[in-house]
Amino acid sequence: MTVLAYDPYLTEDQISDKRVLLVGLNELLRRSDVVSIHVAVTSETRGLLTADLIARMKPGARLINTAHGSIWDEEAVAKAVKEGHLAGVGVDVYREEPPYNSPLVGLDNVVHTPHIGDNTVEAAQDLSCQIVTQVLDALSGKDYRHVVNMPFIDGGIPYEQARPYMRLAECIGTVIHTLSRHPVRRVDVEYRGEEVDGMVKPLTVAMLKGLLTPILGEKVNYINAPVLAAERGMQVSQTKGLRIGDYANLVSCQATLEDGEEIVMAGTLLDHKEPYIVQINEYRMNFVPQGHLLLMGSYDQPGVIGRVGMLMANNGVNIGSWQTGRTEPGGQTLTVLTLDAPLPDDVLEALRQQDFVRHAHILEI
Repeated sequence: MTVLAYDPYLTEDQISDKRVLLVGLNELLRRSDVVSIHVAVTSETRGLLTADLIARMKPGARLINTAHGSIWDEEAVAKAVKEGHLAGVGVDVYREEPPYNSPLVGLDNVVHTPHIGDNTVEAAQDLSCQIVTQVLDALSGKDYRHVVNMPFIDGGIPYEQARPYMRLAECIGTVIHTLSRHPVRRVDVEYRGEEVDGMVKPLTVAMLKGLLTPILGEKVNYINAPVLAAERGMQVSQTKGLRIGDYANLVSCQATLEDGEEIVMAGTLLDHKEPYIVQINEYRMNFVPQGHLLLMGSYDQPGVIGRVGMLMANNGVNIGSWQTGRTEPGGQTLTVLTLDAPLPDDVLEALRQQDFVRHAHILEI
Protein backbone atom coordinates (compact mmCIF):
# COMPACT_ATOMS: atom_id res chain seq x y z
CA MET A 1 0.00 0.00 0.00
CA THR A 2 0.98 3.62 -0.33
CA VAL A 3 1.71 5.19 3.07
CA LEU A 4 1.20 8.92 3.46
CA ALA A 5 2.32 10.79 6.58
CA TYR A 6 1.83 14.30 7.93
CA ASP A 7 4.07 15.88 10.57
CA PRO A 8 4.71 19.64 10.55
CA TYR A 9 8.06 19.18 12.30
CA LEU A 10 9.57 16.58 9.99
CA THR A 11 11.36 17.04 6.70
CA GLU A 12 11.65 14.44 3.97
CA ASP A 13 15.32 13.73 4.71
CA GLN A 14 14.38 12.79 8.31
CA ILE A 15 12.22 9.87 7.19
CA SER A 16 14.38 6.76 7.04
CA ASP A 17 11.75 4.54 5.40
CA LYS A 18 11.49 5.73 1.80
CA ARG A 19 8.18 3.91 1.39
CA VAL A 20 6.58 6.66 3.46
CA LEU A 21 5.60 9.82 1.55
CA LEU A 22 5.47 13.06 3.53
CA VAL A 23 2.52 15.25 2.47
CA GLY A 24 0.40 18.10 3.77
CA LEU A 25 -2.57 17.43 6.04
CA ASN A 26 -5.20 18.34 3.45
CA GLU A 27 -3.64 16.06 0.84
CA LEU A 28 -3.40 13.22 3.34
CA LEU A 29 -7.09 13.51 4.23
CA ARG A 30 -8.15 13.84 0.59
CA ARG A 31 -6.18 10.81 -0.66
CA SER A 32 -6.26 8.31 2.20
CA ASP A 33 -8.60 5.32 2.45
CA VAL A 34 -7.58 4.80 6.10
CA VAL A 35 -6.43 7.60 8.41
CA SER A 36 -4.74 6.59 11.65
CA ILE A 37 -3.87 9.16 14.33
CA HIS A 38 -0.50 8.92 16.14
CA VAL A 39 0.18 12.15 18.04
CA ALA A 40 0.82 13.16 21.62
CA VAL A 41 -1.60 15.51 23.36
CA THR A 42 -0.31 19.08 23.26
CA SER A 43 -1.83 22.52 22.95
CA GLU A 44 -1.39 22.16 19.17
CA THR A 45 -2.95 18.71 18.80
CA ARG A 46 -5.86 18.96 21.22
CA GLY A 47 -9.00 19.21 19.07
CA LEU A 48 -6.89 18.79 15.92
CA LEU A 49 -9.41 16.72 13.93
CA THR A 50 -12.38 19.08 13.62
CA ALA A 51 -15.67 18.66 11.78
CA ASP A 52 -14.22 20.68 8.89
CA LEU A 53 -11.20 18.40 8.53
CA ILE A 54 -13.35 15.27 8.78
CA ALA A 55 -15.50 16.65 5.93
CA ARG A 56 -12.34 16.91 3.79
CA MET A 57 -11.64 13.19 4.10
CA LYS A 58 -12.25 10.92 1.12
CA PRO A 59 -15.89 9.67 1.11
CA GLY A 60 -15.98 6.10 2.37
CA ALA A 61 -12.68 6.39 4.24
CA ARG A 62 -12.05 4.84 7.63
CA LEU A 63 -10.68 6.66 10.68
CA ILE A 64 -8.69 5.13 13.55
CA ASN A 65 -7.77 6.82 16.84
CA THR A 66 -5.44 5.02 19.25
CA ALA A 67 -3.74 8.25 20.38
CA HIS A 68 -6.01 10.24 22.71
CA GLY A 69 -9.70 11.06 22.93
CA SER A 70 -9.11 14.81 22.97
CA ILE A 71 -7.48 14.77 19.53
CA TRP A 72 -10.76 14.65 17.62
CA ASP A 73 -14.33 15.93 17.80
CA GLU A 74 -16.35 12.85 18.83
CA GLU A 75 -19.71 14.38 17.81
CA ALA A 76 -18.35 15.24 14.37
CA VAL A 77 -16.95 11.72 13.93
CA ALA A 78 -20.26 10.16 14.99
CA LYS A 79 -22.18 12.41 12.58
CA ALA A 80 -19.88 11.46 9.70
CA VAL A 81 -20.51 7.77 10.41
CA LYS A 82 -24.30 8.23 10.60
CA GLU A 83 -24.34 10.17 7.33
CA GLY A 84 -22.17 7.59 5.55
CA HIS A 85 -19.26 9.95 4.88
CA LEU A 86 -17.04 7.63 6.93
CA ALA A 87 -17.36 3.92 6.18
CA GLY A 88 -16.01 2.94 9.57
CA VAL A 89 -14.21 4.07 12.69
CA GLY A 90 -11.83 2.26 15.02
CA VAL A 91 -11.64 3.85 18.46
CA ASP A 92 -9.44 2.88 21.40
CA VAL A 93 -9.50 6.16 23.36
CA TYR A 94 -12.33 8.43 24.40
CA ARG A 95 -12.95 11.96 25.53
CA GLU A 96 -14.26 10.51 28.80
CA GLU A 97 -13.17 7.14 30.10
CA PRO A 98 -15.17 5.00 30.74
CA PRO A 99 -17.11 6.30 27.69
CA TYR A 100 -20.58 6.32 29.20
CA ASN A 101 -21.71 9.33 27.16
CA SER A 102 -19.70 8.88 23.97
CA PRO A 103 -21.80 9.39 20.82
CA LEU A 104 -19.72 6.68 19.15
CA VAL A 105 -20.98 3.92 21.42
CA GLY A 106 -23.78 1.88 19.81
CA LEU A 107 -23.11 2.97 16.23
CA ASP A 108 -22.79 0.45 13.44
CA ASN A 109 -19.42 0.38 11.67
CA VAL A 110 -17.60 1.52 14.82
CA VAL A 111 -15.14 -0.91 16.39
CA HIS A 112 -14.33 -0.26 20.06
CA THR A 113 -11.35 -1.45 22.09
CA PRO A 114 -10.92 -0.69 25.82
CA HIS A 115 -7.85 1.58 25.68
CA ILE A 116 -5.44 -1.26 25.01
CA GLY A 117 -3.37 0.77 22.54
CA ASP A 118 -0.64 -1.37 21.01
CA ASN A 119 -1.54 -4.56 22.85
CA THR A 120 -1.00 -6.93 19.95
CA VAL A 121 1.03 -10.13 19.69
CA GLU A 122 3.63 -8.38 17.55
CA ALA A 123 3.86 -5.35 19.82
CA ALA A 124 4.22 -7.53 22.93
CA GLN A 125 7.06 -9.45 21.31
CA ASP A 126 8.83 -6.27 20.21
CA LEU A 127 8.38 -4.67 23.62
CA SER A 128 9.77 -7.74 25.38
CA CYS A 129 12.84 -7.76 23.14
CA GLN A 130 13.40 -4.03 23.70
CA ILE A 131 13.17 -4.43 27.48
CA VAL A 132 15.63 -7.34 27.52
CA THR A 133 18.08 -5.46 25.31
CA GLN A 134 17.89 -2.35 27.49
CA VAL A 135 18.35 -4.36 30.70
CA LEU A 136 21.40 -6.15 29.25
CA ASP A 137 22.89 -2.84 28.10
CA ALA A 138 22.34 -1.35 31.56
CA LEU A 139 23.84 -4.34 33.38
CA SER A 140 26.91 -4.24 31.15
CA GLY A 141 27.24 -0.46 31.57
CA LYS A 142 26.85 0.03 27.82
CA ASP A 143 23.82 2.29 27.82
CA TYR A 144 20.80 3.39 29.85
CA ARG A 145 17.62 4.16 27.94
CA HIS A 146 14.09 5.08 29.02
CA VAL A 147 14.72 4.77 32.76
CA VAL A 148 11.81 6.62 34.33
CA ASN A 149 13.47 8.14 37.39
CA MET A 150 17.07 8.38 36.24
CA PRO A 151 18.73 11.78 35.71
CA PHE A 152 19.75 11.13 32.10
CA ILE A 153 20.50 13.31 30.39
CA ASP A 154 20.03 17.10 30.39
CA GLY A 155 19.82 18.63 26.95
CA GLY A 156 19.44 15.28 25.21
CA ILE A 157 23.12 14.38 25.68
CA PRO A 158 23.57 10.71 24.70
CA TYR A 159 24.73 8.34 27.39
CA GLU A 160 27.71 7.30 25.26
CA GLN A 161 29.03 10.87 25.48
CA ALA A 162 28.26 11.26 29.17
CA ARG A 163 29.51 7.84 30.29
CA PRO A 164 33.28 8.60 30.51
CA TYR A 165 32.60 11.79 32.49
CA MET A 166 30.24 9.90 34.79
CA ARG A 167 32.95 7.30 35.29
CA LEU A 168 35.38 10.11 36.15
CA ALA A 169 32.93 11.66 38.63
CA GLU A 170 32.30 8.29 40.27
CA CYS A 171 36.05 7.71 40.63
CA ILE A 172 36.47 11.14 42.21
CA GLY A 173 33.78 10.26 44.74
CA THR A 174 35.49 6.96 45.57
CA VAL A 175 38.91 8.55 46.03
CA ILE A 176 37.41 11.26 48.26
CA HIS A 177 35.83 8.59 50.45
CA THR A 178 39.19 6.82 50.73
CA LEU A 179 40.96 9.99 51.90
CA SER A 180 38.17 11.03 54.28
CA ARG A 181 38.95 10.48 57.95
CA HIS A 182 35.41 11.46 58.96
CA PRO A 183 31.97 11.19 57.30
CA VAL A 184 31.26 13.58 54.42
CA ARG A 185 28.59 16.11 55.33
CA ARG A 186 28.63 18.47 52.34
CA VAL A 187 29.43 18.06 48.66
CA ASP A 188 29.99 21.09 46.42
CA VAL A 189 30.42 20.37 42.72
CA GLU A 190 31.73 22.49 39.88
CA TYR A 191 31.77 21.58 36.20
CA ARG A 192 33.62 23.61 33.58
CA GLY A 193 33.73 23.32 29.80
CA GLU A 194 31.47 22.78 26.83
CA GLU A 195 31.65 18.99 26.99
CA VAL A 196 30.24 18.83 30.52
CA ASP A 197 27.66 21.54 29.98
CA GLY A 198 24.24 20.01 30.64
CA MET A 199 25.62 17.07 32.65
CA VAL A 200 25.13 18.56 36.12
CA LYS A 201 22.59 16.00 37.36
CA PRO A 202 24.15 12.78 36.03
CA LEU A 203 27.68 13.79 37.07
CA THR A 204 26.55 14.73 40.57
CA VAL A 205 24.64 11.47 40.94
CA ALA A 206 27.68 9.52 39.72
CA MET A 207 29.89 11.31 42.24
CA LEU A 208 27.48 10.49 45.06
CA LYS A 209 27.44 6.87 43.94
CA GLY A 210 31.24 6.82 44.15
CA LEU A 211 31.14 8.30 47.64
CA LEU A 212 28.52 5.88 48.96
CA THR A 213 29.39 2.57 47.30
CA PRO A 214 32.38 1.84 49.59
CA ILE A 215 30.00 2.28 52.55
CA LEU A 216 26.75 0.75 51.33
CA GLY A 217 27.93 -1.64 48.62
CA GLU A 218 25.82 -2.77 45.69
CA LYS A 219 22.59 -1.29 47.06
CA VAL A 220 23.75 2.10 45.71
CA ASN A 221 22.89 2.93 42.11
CA TYR A 222 22.42 5.97 39.89
CA ILE A 223 18.74 6.18 40.82
CA ASN A 224 18.86 6.03 44.60
CA ALA A 225 22.23 7.67 45.29
CA PRO A 226 20.75 11.16 45.93
CA VAL A 227 18.15 9.71 48.32
CA LEU A 228 20.73 7.69 50.23
CA ALA A 229 23.01 10.74 50.44
CA ALA A 230 20.18 12.82 51.89
CA GLU A 231 19.38 10.09 54.40
CA ARG A 232 22.99 10.24 55.59
CA GLY A 233 22.78 13.99 56.06
CA MET A 234 24.83 15.01 53.01
CA GLN A 235 24.11 18.42 51.54
CA VAL A 236 24.77 18.73 47.81
CA SER A 237 25.07 21.97 45.84
CA GLN A 238 26.76 23.57 42.86
CA THR A 239 29.52 26.08 43.41
CA LYS A 240 32.06 28.17 41.52
CA GLY A 241 35.62 29.20 42.11
CA LEU A 242 37.19 26.01 43.45
CA ARG A 243 40.97 26.20 43.62
CA ILE A 244 41.60 24.20 40.47
CA GLY A 245 43.97 24.68 37.52
CA ASP A 246 42.88 25.71 34.06
CA TYR A 247 41.52 22.82 31.97
CA ALA A 248 39.14 22.93 29.01
CA ASN A 249 36.71 20.47 30.60
CA LEU A 250 36.86 19.78 34.31
CA VAL A 251 34.88 17.83 36.90
CA SER A 252 35.55 19.17 40.42
CA CYS A 253 34.31 18.46 43.92
CA GLN A 254 34.85 19.89 47.37
CA ALA A 255 33.83 17.55 50.17
CA THR A 256 33.41 18.96 53.67
CA LEU A 257 33.86 16.40 56.43
CA GLU A 258 32.14 16.19 59.78
CA ASP A 259 35.13 17.81 61.54
CA GLY A 260 35.20 20.71 59.07
CA GLU A 261 38.12 19.43 57.00
CA GLU A 262 37.80 19.95 53.25
CA ILE A 263 38.98 17.72 50.42
CA VAL A 264 39.12 19.26 46.96
CA MET A 265 39.54 17.01 43.94
CA ALA A 266 39.34 17.51 40.18
CA GLY A 267 39.67 15.41 37.05
CA THR A 268 39.39 15.53 33.30
CA LEU A 269 39.44 13.18 30.31
CA LEU A 270 42.31 12.35 28.01
CA ASP A 271 41.18 12.03 24.37
CA HIS A 272 37.57 12.32 25.59
CA LYS A 273 37.81 8.77 26.98
CA GLU A 274 40.28 8.05 29.77
CA PRO A 275 39.71 9.66 33.20
CA TYR A 276 42.57 11.43 34.95
CA ILE A 277 42.73 12.92 38.43
CA VAL A 278 44.64 16.18 38.03
CA GLN A 279 44.43 17.71 41.50
CA ILE A 280 43.88 16.65 45.11
CA ASN A 281 43.77 19.60 47.50
CA GLU A 282 46.87 21.70 46.81
CA TYR A 283 48.68 18.83 45.09
CA ARG A 284 48.87 18.80 41.30
CA MET A 285 48.50 15.17 40.19
CA ASN A 286 48.22 13.20 36.98
CA PHE A 287 47.05 9.62 37.41
CA VAL A 288 44.41 7.25 36.08
CA PRO A 289 42.00 6.21 38.87
CA GLN A 290 41.94 2.56 37.93
CA GLY A 291 43.31 -0.72 39.28
CA HIS A 292 45.07 -1.30 42.61
CA LEU A 293 46.00 2.10 44.03
CA LEU A 294 48.07 3.12 47.03
CA LEU A 295 47.52 6.69 48.26
CA MET A 296 50.31 7.86 50.51
CA GLY A 297 50.84 11.17 52.26
CA SER A 298 54.47 11.68 53.25
CA TYR A 299 57.18 14.24 53.99
CA ASP A 300 59.36 15.46 51.16
CA GLN A 301 62.74 14.08 52.06
CA PRO A 302 65.49 12.14 50.30
CA GLY A 303 65.19 8.38 50.01
CA VAL A 304 61.42 8.03 50.08
CA ILE A 305 61.19 6.50 46.61
CA GLY A 306 64.00 4.06 47.35
CA ARG A 307 62.64 2.94 50.71
CA VAL A 308 59.10 2.46 49.39
CA GLY A 309 60.44 0.65 46.33
CA MET A 310 62.55 -1.65 48.49
CA LEU A 311 59.61 -2.45 50.76
CA MET A 312 57.48 -3.37 47.76
CA ALA A 313 60.25 -5.39 46.13
CA ASN A 314 60.95 -7.36 49.29
CA ASN A 315 57.28 -8.36 49.40
CA GLY A 316 56.90 -9.16 45.72
CA VAL A 317 54.69 -6.15 44.88
CA ASN A 318 55.40 -4.53 41.52
CA ILE A 319 54.80 -0.78 41.04
CA GLY A 320 53.17 0.08 37.73
CA SER A 321 53.27 3.87 38.07
CA TRP A 322 54.26 6.53 40.59
CA GLN A 323 52.78 10.02 40.72
CA THR A 324 53.80 12.55 43.38
CA GLY A 325 52.59 16.06 44.05
CA ARG A 326 54.13 18.38 46.62
CA THR A 327 53.35 21.76 48.07
CA GLU A 328 56.96 22.95 48.28
CA PRO A 329 60.46 21.47 48.49
CA GLY A 330 60.93 19.88 51.88
CA GLY A 331 57.22 20.13 52.68
CA GLN A 332 54.51 17.54 52.40
CA THR A 333 53.76 15.29 49.44
CA LEU A 334 50.89 13.15 48.20
CA THR A 335 51.80 10.07 46.18
CA VAL A 336 49.60 7.71 44.20
CA LEU A 337 51.08 4.35 43.22
CA THR A 338 49.43 1.97 40.78
CA LEU A 339 50.25 -1.61 41.77
CA ASP A 340 50.03 -4.78 39.70
CA ALA A 341 48.38 -6.69 42.57
CA PRO A 342 46.55 -5.95 45.81
CA LEU A 343 48.79 -4.75 48.64
CA PRO A 344 48.80 -7.23 51.55
CA ASP A 345 47.62 -5.82 54.87
CA ASP A 346 50.92 -6.50 56.60
CA VAL A 347 52.85 -4.60 53.92
CA LEU A 348 50.45 -1.66 54.25
CA GLU A 349 50.95 -1.66 58.00
CA ALA A 350 54.73 -1.81 57.57
CA LEU A 351 54.54 1.18 55.24
CA ARG A 352 52.49 3.14 57.74
CA GLN A 353 55.19 2.59 60.35
CA GLN A 354 57.81 4.39 58.25
CA ASP A 355 58.88 7.73 59.74
CA PHE A 356 58.26 9.64 56.49
CA VAL A 357 54.66 8.43 56.10
CA ARG A 358 51.79 10.65 57.29
CA HIS A 359 49.01 8.36 56.07
CA ALA A 360 48.51 5.51 53.61
CA HIS A 361 45.36 4.04 52.07
CA ILE A 362 44.69 1.29 49.55
CA LEU A 363 41.93 1.47 46.97
CA GLU A 364 40.74 -0.74 44.13
CA ILE A 365 38.74 0.76 41.28
